[in-house]
Amino acid sequence: MNIIVKYLATIGLALIGKLVPSLKSFLVNFIKSDVGTLAKDAVAYAETLTGATGVEKRDAAVAKLKEDLASAGHDVSEFSASLLNMLIESALQAVVLKLS
Repeated sequence: MNIIVKYLATIGLALIGKLVPSLKSFLVNFIKSDVGTLAKDAVAYAETLTGATGVEKRDAAVAKLKEDLASAGHDVSEFSASLLNMLIESALQAVVLKLS
């Protein structure tokens, strides 16, 4: 069993190593898009909320993103909750990795 775990771990690490450049490229391109810029701005807004929990910051970022998307002319009804969360998480990762 230990050999299988080591084998799977080796494969997993190899895949992650190959995916990192692709992920970085995706995040850079995403953050430059209009939706990515709005998501980054929503993350920046949420970070100003002192004393808020991580969940509260995420919820504030999603609310801000929805507001900004509507202001920019996007149909917010086309964005599911999971998609909005993915956009916020992608923007957060780009900010954390200082890709913007």
